[in-house]
Amino acid sequence: MESRKSNFERNNLHEVPSYQNIFDKIRSHKPKTIAGRWIKPTLYIMVLTGARISEILLLKKSDVKWHGYNGRELYGDFTFADVASVQFNLFTEKNRKNKYRIVPVVKNDFFLEALQSVYKYWKDTEYDSSYLTYKCRQTVWLAVKTALGNDYYPHLMRHISVTNDTKAGISPSILKSKFGWTDLRPHSIYSHLNWFDIQSAQETAFGNAVIKPEVKEIIVPADYPGEAVQMTELNKKVETASWKNEKIAVRKFETLEEAMVNNLRTGDAIGGKIAVVCSSMDERDSCIRDLDGNKFVIVYAKSPERKKAFYDVIDKNGKWTENWGSGSKADGTKKTPAPKKVIQNSAVSVV
Repeated sequence: MESRKSNFERNNLHEVPSYQNIFDKIRSHKPKTIAGRWIKPTLYIMVLTGARISEILLLKKSDVKWHGYNGRELYGDFTFADVASVQFNLFTEKNRKNKYRIVPVVKNDFFLEALQSVYKYWKDTEYDSSYLTYKCRQTVWLAVKTALGNDYYPHLMRHISVTNDTKAGISPSILKSKFGWTDLRPHSIYSHLNWFDIQSAQETAFGNAVIKPEVKEIIVPADYPGEAVQMTELNKKVETASWKNEKIAVRKFETLEEAMVNNLRTGDAIGGKIAVVCSSMDERDSCIRDLDGNKFVIVYAKSPERKKAFYDVIDKNGKWTENWGSGSKADGTKKTPAPKKVIQNSAVSVV
């Protein structure tokens, strides 16, 4: 029998998705029948609290406490607008001598949709002693894979929660209390940070020092679609995707040459950085001034017409003509001719 676990094992855990990405996946899930309406709120709770599968199966309606803006628990008939925060009392049997761990979640813009989904499902649960989901382990496993894909499994939700809380700057000692650890050793197992997270933390702690981005100059082929045409096509795709509640995937390339063959456009990733295609020197200079070199690479695209203009003022030996750069300054003296420059003949060449 094939294991229920996926290929998303330890070697891939450094790529755990952000809260926003996992929320988008949960939101896009459409239950085939009304009986599957428990899946989305259950997944939201697992991500928000890092709940183990056993804790989810033991969670009752009475274990979810709703608090108002005055800090008091809400009873009776109240609406979601009255809620300021939610408290999940998760009962765990694993190495904790049958104790509850309490996980509060504040209602803000970031967690709003997730908590609203939990509230609607919680209101439909009949009795306080009722379990939020009358399911078994295998059913929860299947629900995770059905809603999120084969690369996900229930305990990965715990990794996602710990990693994103750590990236947000929450103290490990607070996470120890939230996730029910006896010491901080599990924190190093569940948190998966990369070099970019370290860089972001340094920028937050020591100021946002912006490194000037690298500039790559290219001469585009004659039949290469213009940036305006590309952006028009991309906007059409974005508009279509928004109607379908989808997102445009970022195209990833290792080298500039590979991206050019596939009609490079602004927003493509080259070597892990987002490409910004500039068609003028003013636009290029503006991007150099405003963008962070850790995240962006500027591609200065010279059109075939601009390339021809360069050749018109250069003789066969690659030297500047006498007229290039000549003329008079405001004080009446002649301008100094521009220095020698070699133009590469390759249709797609990096200068």
